[in-house]
Amino acid sequence: MLRHTSRLQRVWSQEQLAEISGRSERTIQRIENGRSASRETMKAVAATYEVDLPQLVGDQ
Repeated sequence: MLRHTSRLQRVWSQEQLAEISGRSERTIQRIENGRSASRETMKAVAATYEVDLPQLVGDQ
């Protein structure tokens, strides 16, 4: 699950995070709602936040 707090701290909308990470807005919504995502998607989001994947996943 991806916490939306990281996104909100940056004052990004789901649409902005989707655009920056190269993923769809629906994908971001699903992740924030606790649905699973591919490792590649999670790596893209982690890169967008400039953290490594364990940091992103550990931020639950």
